[in-house]
Amino acid sequence: YTTPHGKWRFEAGMGGFLNPNVLHTSKEIKSREGGIQLLHLFEPVLISGEAGNRMDQKYVRPLIQNSSIEMIPLSPEEPAQAELLKKIRQAFTLSEKDWGYEFKLRQQLTDIWMELLEIAHPLMESEHPGKTSDKEIKEMLVYIHDHFSDSISTEQIAEAAHVSKRGCFRIFQENLHMTPGDYLRSYRLRKAGGKRLQQQQFAIRSNDQIMEPPC
Repeated sequence: YTTPHGKWRFEAGMGGFLNPNVLHTSKEIKSREGGIQLLHLFEPVLISGEAGNRMDQKYVRPLIQNSSIEMIPLSPEEPAQAELLKKIRQAFTLSEKDWGYEFKLRQQLTDIWMELLEIAHPLMESEHPGKTSDKEIKEMLVYIHDHFSDSISTEQIAEAAHVSKRGCFRIFQENLHMTPGDYLRSYRLRKAGGKRLQQQQFAIRSNDQIMEPPC
């Protein structure tokens, strides 16, 4: 996973939390054993119950709106994190066919979220200064997402954020570590494959099980 401020490599058994408000790219590293990624994709309201209520403002928004927290990697070598990874993995054993599945899943995700907050608390004390290019990169990404099926040029992408062509290349490299053309091609491939962006995700890597996110 690559974010504007860092890169993370996840080995088998590792996992983590990816902040939904952070721009990111991901790439699978090929290996002989192969790798499978398990994802919990859900709306924050599943935990808080309602956007903007007390629980949302006290326990959910402080984390997902904190720009200093892009990724929280979890390693099985750390005892506390190993327990959290175990809970994340156990949530995948629930069956949608079971009575009360939604309540059981919400309960497990809430427990996971509270432990994640304990880990994130020290990180929430400080925040990276916002980049001046944050606004521009988001405007250009919106333009690409709205016009990806058209024939668009780098100049048009840059114009969407009122920056020069050179500035466009610099901002993409600074935030996504790729060129505008690379991102456009990658986005087209994702759309062609029927994949879609999600707002929230827990992830854990495994070599023996797979769970596909709902369509």
